[in-house]
Amino acid sequence: MFFFRLLVSILLPASAFALYNGNPSNTLLPEKNFFFPDILPISLKFGFQYNDVWNRKLKGAKQFRIQDQLGTITVDLIDRLEVYAALGITKMDWKVKSSGKEERFSAHHRFAWEIGGRVLFASYGRLDFGIDAEAYFVHPHTVLEKIPFIGTLISQSTTSSLHYNEWQVGAGFSYRLPLLIPYIGVKYARAHAAMRDPIQNLKSRKFPGLFLGMALAPPLSFAVNVEARFFDETAMTAAVEVKF
Repeated sequence: MFFFRLLVSILLPASAFALYNGNPSNTLLPEKNFFFPDILPISLKFGFQYNDVWNRKLKGAKQFRIQDQLGTITVDLIDRLEVYAALGITKMDWKVKSSGKEERFSAHHRFAWEIGGRVLFASYGRLDFGIDAEAYFVHPHTVLEKIPFIGTLISQSTTSSLHYNEWQVGAGFSYRLPLLIPYIGVKYARAHAAMRDPIQNLKSRKFPGLFLGMALAPPLSFAVNVEARFFDETAMTAAVEVKF
């Protein structure tokens, strides 16, 4: 994780989207099935995904950070189309300004889920072009409110309702080298965070972003992928999948 964060800071000290796009060649990965023969037109993948968004820029928030850990299940059809779902926990921290003062909020260990699909649209030799679309939801019920008070920071627990959702579409190119598959692409995402008490609505800014990454894909039944995203937030994701 430290090495990848260092790589991100060297490549582009900018900002990116919260949702993981994935490798356009992902429908071809991993190369082999763990149990079942490769001749079947359908296969299952199980995996784990760690996502860290250092600052999801939302209108009305000075800073909005998201960290989640998700278990994933993917149905792959003829190495061209994938439908996937992810379930896990998320940690969210954000800052807002209210009546001239800064307030901090956090929601930890809350349930998060994601659904999406990916298609390998075209291939030209080793070059692949893919499209991904997905939606992400978080519905924690309790937030911890932190209020500045006479130069210090005190904590006060409040019962509230936070609803966070985001959707995105992305398209990118990847190139299949021996063992490694680098990729790059662009995407568009919209995010919305709403709190009932206090009443606040935070929305994403409207411009596209860039993602780039690299997959380690040995001729085995597993593959590892790392990805960085820029221009709307700064974010990174590490993911591993096993194909059955």
